Amino acid sequence: MVLNLGLTYETDQVGIKKGIKILDEIVSRHASTEENVITGFNAFNDSSLNLILVYYIKLGEDILASQTTINLQILEQFTINKLEFAFPTQTLYNIDGK
Repeated sequence: MVLNLGLTYETDQVGIKKGIKILDEIVSRHASTEENVITGFNAFNDSSLNLILVYYIKLGEDILASQTTINLQILEQFTINKLEFAFPTQTLYNIDGK
C-alpha cells in the first residue's frame, strides 16, 4: 500500500517528525502488516508538505479491513497530535487597493 499525506505548511520540523513516527508506529503495530515499513518526508507540494507511507499487507489478510483500520488510526492520531491535513488553497492579492 502507498499512502501520500499532505500536511499544512504551518507544520514545523517537530510536527513532520512526529507524523513520520506516528505512521511508522501504527503500521508496525498492526497484526496484518509485514515488518518492512517505509515512511518519510518526500515532497514540498504546492499546498502541502508531503509524507509518504509504504507498507505491505500479509498474504491472506483482508486488504480493505486492514487499510480502513490503519487509516482510521492515522486520522485519530493526527487529530490528537494537532497535525492538520492540507487541502489545495490559493491566496489572491488585490494590488490596486480596490
